[in-house]
Amino acid sequence: MNEKALKTLEFDKIKNILRQKAVTAWGKEKCENLEPSSNMNIVKKNQKETSEAVSLILRIRYTTCIKCM
Repeated sequence: MNEKALKTLEFDKIKNILRQKAVTAWGKEKCENLEPSSNMNIVKKNQKETSEAVSLILRIRYTTCIKCM
């Protein structure tokens, strides 16, 4: 993706916000190295991984909340 588009999308700001949320050095490094992709297969794979991670986080939170009751 060209630099003008990345600047318009404020991609660096998004990466910084994401990096601040990362807990580990590995996670921070992954955030730093993120790049947008125009490859539909990569985009779909990344979206699937994100969905799976969100589901896992929600399941863990739900289980933790049930145990607290």
